[in-house]
Formats: sequence, structure tokens, C-alpha cells
Amino acid sequence: MASQQALADDFAKLRDAYEAGNFARTSEIATSILKASPYDADALHAKIVADIRLEQYARALSTLDDAKVPDSVRDEFILEHAYCLYRTSEFEASLKLIQARSEDAVVELLGEAAARSMRHLEAQVLFRLDKYAECLAVYSQLEADADEGEDSELKVNIAAVKAAAVAAGVDVTAQIKVQKSTEPWDLLHNVACTLISQGDYDAAEELLSVALRQCEELQAENEADKDDVDMIKLQLGFLRQKQLRHREAQELYKEVLDSGTETVISQVIAINNVSSLTGDLDAAATAYHGLRNSHPEYKLTNEQTKIFDLNATIVMLDPAKPKYKEARKHATALAVQYPSDPIPWLILAGIESMSKSNVSLESVLENAIGKVSDPLPLHLAIAQALISKGAFPKAQAHLSKSLKPGPGGSFLPGVVSLLAWLHSQIGELKEAAEVLDEAAKFWESQGSANHGASLKHLASYRLRLSQPQEAARLYEQMVRADPTDWEAVAGLILASLVGDNPEEAERYRDYLPAEVLEDPTGYDADELERGLLAGSRPPKEPKSKSKKRKIRLPKDTSVPPDPERWLAKRDRSTFKPARNKGKKPLGTGPQGAAVEGGGIGSTGSANITAPNSARSSLALREKAASAASIPAEVAAAGAVPASPAAAVKAPANKKKKKGKK
Repeated sequence: MASQQALADDFAKLRDAYEAGNFARTSEIATSILKASPYDADALHAKIVADIRLEQYARALSTLDDAKVPDSVRDEFILEHAYCLYRTSEFEASLKLIQARSEDAVVELLGEAAARSMRHLEAQVLFRLDKYAECLAVYSQLEADADEGEDSELKVNIAAVKAAAVAAGVDVTAQIKVQKSTEPWDLLHNVACTLISQGDYDAAEELLSVALRQCEELQAENEADKDDVDMIKLQLGFLRQKQLRHREAQELYKEVLDSGTETVISQVIAINNVSSLTGDLDAAATAYHGLRNSHPEYKLTNEQTKIFDLNATIVMLDPAKPKYKEARKHATALAVQYPSDPIPWLILAGIESMSKSNVSLESVLENAIGKVSDPLPLHLAIAQALISKGAFPKAQAHLSKSLKPGPGGSFLPGVVSLLAWLHSQIGELKEAAEVLDEAAKFWESQGSANHGASLKHLASYRLRLSQPQEAARLYEQMVRADPTDWEAVAGLILASLVGDNPEEAERYRDYLPAEVLEDPTGYDADELERGLLAGSRPPKEPKSKSKKRKIRLPKDTSVPPDPERWLAKRDRSTFKPARNKGKKPLGTGPQGAAVEGGGIGSTGSANITAPNSARSSLALREKAASAASIPAEVAAAGAVPASPAAAVKAPANKKKKKGKK
């Protein structure tokens, strides 16, 4: 009887602790009750919920995975079980547990509210598994019979799914339309993320600015957290970075870092993005270390996690302290984890090149071409490596093999231009024009804007091939499509002049705007042309020649001139040296003649080598030989200073100031 009373007292304490929000005490009391009454459903439920509130998901899972727990009791906690698996990033196991029972069975077992929570959790798990279409289907079912409060939350989540799908390159339904003045900040934020991925930076900036203002106002009223403000600033900083407004981006990242938030993920993302701007690999390494220690992977999408993993591998290749073995291991694992992504293979090729191993960069990339979904980056990397070696024919041959039509193929204007350039480098101008012609026909059939760029390249090569009529035809086609394309108009005029058709050139001259036809300099065109043809600058004014000095005759012409007037004064017979005013000649005195070595302090007390000794002659000959071996241009440039002091710039002499010292 006493034990029953003690158990009742424990349950009362358990209820009080739970209602007070003291979950550590709740877990402790529930554990004590379970020792006395194993697998009591109420005590078990209280312990699992308390551990979840304490974010002790692994401990909650160990309680649920106990083989001694009856299945009938475990079934009552499938929602908590699936949630703990989700929070420990075991997404596949969580989804399997959720989908093992039908919705009707969950309703019968747990009730309508719990069944609806299971559907929300299923959508979250599908989102983390990048199954965006299935996730949107679940949210659509929930949206069909949602109440007003739930409908707003579902709208935010659906926008988040679409933003992640677009960022991952998955085609989803049309963008959500929002009213900036009435929608909540989190919805505006998620829609802005989608716009950034679609390249609509202006619209995204407008939405993020409104969202930031709303969130800061809510934070002032204690209705929003500091982390929410930081999240918007991070996204706004990323937008600035995409717009190449790097200084503004760094300022926003610094605000996040200085905000004092305890959310590790915000700090890590800010450090990562700053490192990508500044190239500070040490800071990036710190960010990845913090990320791995805090384990917030459940908050990151697979695409974000992949970016962190790739950056962490690149950090290992810091030239100051490269870790080739560790980086090679990480990159190989990423190539297995993301088999269709070319970036891990590019990193692997870079590792082999930097570490100067026996494996060539080209062989690594060649082996990966058949494994990735888009091999074009690999083809371009191989071509770049060959071009850097000067192997233009090999680069051209390799890139030609990869040429294929399609919006994502190597018929892209930049790739076609590179291939045409390689043809021109080996003297194959005709083949270059053929490549451009093929690309122009393809883009014309697609009705793409790339058609104009291809035509311009093709027309330029036709001119280089001395085919002005064909070039003029292509330029005329572009001008008819867009008369304001001044580049095409100028090309047409040039092609007409080269093709000896000045009337046609004069006719299209009127297409050019008036400001182009004005004479902005005032110079004479014919005079400038003559100067350019002569290959010289306009002639300068000739300098006036110096006047001849007048002959100065002596005043008294009767006196005969001095016959020694042409000699220097010191060589004349009348020259007298200045008198010695008591000073002794240099090099004389009690210490003897001038000393060669000089010694310490130039006192002459350390005269080791006499001037006439054999050793002295040998040393002088060696010095003369070494001096003669230095090229004149090197010595004149000061590249070989005679002494350490010679390499230091002497300070300028200062004049003494007059007056008192």
C-alpha cells in the first residue's frame, strides 16, 4: 500500500514539474517512476517529451528503441519517434516510420490533431530529402482544409519549398504572388530567396528591405527574435554579394557577427560568406569546425550542406599549409556522395596538379566525364590546362568533341567563341567561321537572344576571311532586326567600305545617332588621318638654334697674346701652388702610410694584408674577376648590393637651423 502511495506522490511531482516547465526535473522523476513501474505509458510519454524539450533527441531515441518496450506502447509514440529521427538527421528512417501507417490508422490510434501533425512532419522530412514535388503535394492536401491560422504558416512553408527547389535547379510551379504591405516578413523573405535564385535581384531587394523593416519593428515589441533579423540580413548580404556590392555585403555580415546571437548556423554562414569575399582561409576553417561541432545539419538543405563540404575541402588546400592527403580523401568521398556534380572532380584534379603527383589533371577529368550530369565544366577545365601549356591543337580537338547543341550545351556563345579562337590560333579561320555559322543557325532555329551574339562573331570572322559581302549581309540582318544596335550598324558600314560599296555605307550612316556623328574634338579629320598613316605624332615646333658667341677681342691689341693661354692653369709656367698652412700631408705621420684594411674604426691598427704581399695581389685579382663576372645591367640596377648598408636608402641631409641649439 505504501508503494502505491509513493508512486502516486511521484506522479503528482511529475505533473507539477511538467506544468512548471522544469523538463530536467520531469525527466528525472519519470526515470524514477519507470524503475518502479517499467513501461508505464504515462511516465514513458512524460520522459520522451521532456527529453525532446531538452533537445536530448538521442536519449529519447534510446528510450523508444528499448527492445523491452511493448509494441502496443511504442505505437502510441510514433509521432515523437519520427520527430526524434528527423532531428537527428535520420530522414529516411523517419519517412519510413511515417509512411508505414495510413492516415486513417493514425487518426484511429492518435486522433485527428496528431494525424495532421504527422502530415506536417512528413512534408518537412520530404523537404530535407530534396523531394520537393512530393513535399508540395502534401502541403497542397493540408492547405485544402486548413483554418486561417494554419493557412498563413502553410503559405510560408510552401514558399520555402519553392525557393529551395529553384536554388537546386528543380522546375516547380509558378512563383507565389505577394502583397508587400500586408504579407508577413517570413513569407516575403522566402519569396525573395526564390527571386534571387531566378536572378531577379531588384525585386528580391525590395522584398527583403520590407521584411527587414517589419522584423526589426516586431523585435522592438519582443514579438520577433534577434535570430530572425540576422537571417534576413544574411540573405540581404548574399544578395549584395551576387550584385558584386562586396563592401555592403561585408558590412551586413559584420552586423550579424557582432549581434551576439547564440545561433551557430547564422554565425557560421556569415563567416563562410565573408571568407569567400576576403579569401581568409583560416576564418573559413574556423567556421567549418564550429559547424561540425554544433551539428545543425537538420537546419541546412542538402545543397547548403554540399557547399559547406566543398568549401571545407578547398580550405585544406591552403598554400601556406596544404593537406593534400586529407583533401584528396574528402574530395573522393564527395565525388561518391554527389556523383553527378562536377565540382568534386575539379577539386580532385586541382589536388593532383598542386601536389605534383604522377596523376595528371587531364586524366582525372577524362575519367569523370561519363559520370557527371553536365560534363561541360570538365571539358573547359581540360581545354584550359592544354591552353596553359600552349597545346592549342589538342585543346581545339578536345573542345570540338564536346560540341553539342542545346541551351546547356557547348553551343553557348562563350564556348563557341573559345572554340573559334582556338581555330584562329592554329590558322584555321575557315573552320572558325564554320563553327560560328553552325551555332548561329542553331540559335536562330531556337529563336534565342544568343542568335545575335553568334551572328556578330560570325560577321567578324567573315571580315577577317576577306569576305566583306558575306559580313555585310550578316550585319544587315542584325540591323533590320534591331536598328538601334549601333555595334551592328558600325560593322555594316565597315563591311560596306571594305567591300568597295561606299553608297551603302553612306546610306546606313544615317542610322547612327546624332551624337555619334558630331565632331566632338574640333580636330581636322584629314590632318589626323595623315598623322596616323605616317605613324607619328603631329610635328612639334622646331627649337630655335642657340646664337653664336661673339668674339671678344682684348682691349689693348698692342700687347701680344699669351702663348700658354690654351693650357690649363696648373700646366702653365706661371702657376704657383697654394702654400701649406701648417697642415701635414695626408698619409704621413707616426703611424706610417695609409692602411689598406682600415681596421675597426678606420684607425689602421688592423692592417692584416700588406699592399705588396702575394696574398694581397691574389685577393685583388679575385675581386677583379668576380666584379667582371657581374653583368653590367644587373650591377647598374642595384640588384647586387655591395653590402647590407648599400641596400638601405640613406636619409636626406638636413640643413642646420640657425640660432641657438
